[in-house]
Amino acid sequence: MYSETKSTDAFAFPLELIELESLSAESITNNVLSTLDKHTFTEAYLKKNLVGVCADGASTMVGKKSGVMTRLQEKFPNIIIWHCMCHRLELTVGDAVDSVTAVNHIKIFIDKLYSLYNTSPKAQRKLEECAKELETQVLQMKRVLDTRWTPSSFRALRALWNNYKVLHKHFTDESNTGKSNTETATYSGLKATLETDAFIHSLAVMLDAISEISELSLILQSESTTIVKAYQAVKRTIRALAQQKDQDGENELSERTDYPYYTQYVKAMQEDSFKGVMIQEGRRRQPKLNKNAFLQSSIDNLSSRLECNVASQRQCSIAEAM
Repeated sequence: MYSETKSTDAFAFPLELIELESLSAESITNNVLSTLDKHTFTEAYLKKNLVGVCADGASTMVGKKSGVMTRLQEKFPNIIIWHCMCHRLELTVGDAVDSVTAVNHIKIFIDKLYSLYNTSPKAQRKLEECAKELETQVLQMKRVLDTRWTPSSFRALRALWNNYKVLHKHFTDESNTGKSNTETATYSGLKATLETDAFIHSLAVMLDAISEISELSLILQSESTTIVKAYQAVKRTIRALAQQKDQDGENELSERTDYPYYTQYVKAMQEDSFKGVMIQEGRRRQPKLNKNAFLQSSIDNLSSRLECNVASQRQCSIAEAM
């Protein structure tokens, strides 16, 4: 929506939460239009003022034959239909993760944390007691405990990294005092996973990459972001990921500050210890995440899902301005 002042800045506001009787494209379209009409956004007004429609990539919404977007464009031929950039970004990271199987042990680890703590207040309480013992806080750990795997959840992965020492101590304590063989085996397995070189390496690579993508997501969510700014931000993120891929030498990276997590990993391997925990290189034969393959997949998907899309809209904007 645009204000009636001299400023052309867009501003967003919630209009109404619609309860749908059906999830079909026809039902959604009819409900949206009737709700807009109820708030005096009549069809005649929309034909004159509606600029575009944005949604996620669900087939019901963006289906080319009979999706909601297609139905709206039939009524309002001049509108721009837009697949949400942040949703595209989520799919980009998801595709990169799926293309590299070594990420699976991190996904499995987070799912185990979820199943272990989400239904057990007692287990959460013991973890908090362990954190107090170490004079630290379980920073953002509830984001890992309360949600299942989300590929681009930088905060969840960072919480896992920041609370590494607390988790390791907790798993160690519980593996020694577990009430059942199953419980003991669960905690012992989680402890062993944390101690592996491959786990810390994979987590570090993902955090450095996803931190860049997370910044891009925040830019795309900003109301002040134009198509030109979005295009520049996507290009900058691609360059940053390419730079991470090119700078692959451990000695070179150990002195870098722009790859903070991988730098900490390199230092840990030199000392055979991470956050005071001895690292078991090669234990359980977990595969290391192929750093260059993951970064290249992220770059390729950013380019195909976002850069090309934004570039085409940018060209349209320039053409219309001329």
